[in-house]
Amino acid sequence: MIGYRISKLRTERRITTQNMADSIGIERSLLLDYENENVDPPDEHLQLIAGFLGVTTERLKGTDIDLSQCNFHVYGKQELTEEDLEDVRDAIREIRIKKNLYHAPPH
Repeated sequence: MIGYRISKLRTERRITTQNMADSIGIERSLLLDYENENVDPPDEHLQLIAGFLGVTTERLKGTDIDLSQCNFHVYGKQELTEEDLEDVRDAIREIRIKKNLYHAPPH
């Protein structure tokens, strides 16, 4: 899911893979491997990526908002996907920002 979060944040900010890779000093193909979940980024690359995107490494890892103790009931038979859970985390982040309970790192 780290790759999904990297890709989502990068595309939301309208940043190309080439621009991001050049800015943080890695090969574009390696960044694509991270985004496609072929390879997990090492901690030093995760820190560079988080800094470039203006988020914490915990957000990229999905550990900034723990949903493991939450129970979600979905009508119908479809289960929540990891992408759905990330959308829930995003909604919680936005609510916290609006209520001044959580300060997002500067972009």
